[in-house]
Amino acid sequence: MKNKILIGFLYGILVLSLGGLLNCATTSKAYHEYVMKGSVVGYDDSIAGNGKWIICIGKKDGAKVGQILNAYRTKVTQINKIKKYEKIPVGKVRIDEIIDDHYAKVSIVEGTLEANDIVEIQL
Repeated sequence: MKNKILIGFLYGILVLSLGGLLNCATTSKAYHEYVMKGSVVGYDDSIAGNGKWIICIGKKDGAKVGQILNAYRTKVTQINKIKKYEKIPVGKVRIDEIIDDHYAKVSIVEGTLEANDIVEIQL
């Protein structure tokens, strides 16, 4: 009887522990405490001469005006049906305006930018 209670108790602790670990691994808030990462959505040229790039990083991601993010472009090469993906640095951007929870406007600090590039910052 004592063995069954002990086994049940240990099983319960194991289930709770694993549940907590899995939850941490999938929680974006914990992820964004260390890395903020998003994509370049496109270019907004609605204000003549003062266009801005739009990225999918916003308030919910912890974005703040003035932050500098590194920009990367994905390079894909293929040799004998095997694809290789490489993240190539292409520049830096500065967050100029937070649009909402999901998007921000940025300007190029150095380098170049294209739609579908990746922007990230190590916090």
